[in-house]
Amino acid sequence: MKGYEEKNWEILKEELTTEWERLDLDGRYSTESLDNIFSNAKRAGGISKLTDYNRCVSEYENITNYMGKYEYIIREFENNEELYSSISPEIMTSIIRKRRRDKVRIQERDGGYIVPEIKVLKSCIKEKL
Repeated sequence: MKGYEEKNWEILKEELTTEWERLDLDGRYSTESLDNIFSNAKRAGGISKLTDYNRCVSEYENITNYMGKYEYIIREFENNEELYSSISPEIMTSIIRKRRRDKVRIQERDGGYIVPEIKVLKSCIKEKL
């Protein structure tokens, strides 16, 4: 970089800004990236440890922040169904039991389970892990 070679901070700053903007516009993430987080967790047997959960949520938040910044997604993207289905069966059962104890309606009238909001889901998972 010319600014580095000439030891000129203003030129270097401009070159670095241009380079980082170019890298950001390369499109690091897509909605497929979000799906991959949870499908990889499912393939590995589901989220069953706090480290697995923290990794998934961290990746999820990084991708949604990036996509929101570049307006790939307009609103806060909440992929709670994917997170819910990527939890290990043991933890999912304990979450359902806890929600029943708290007298929260967890089933629709046709018998299907209601997927909790993402905030509720995250707090339940953290409690169990």
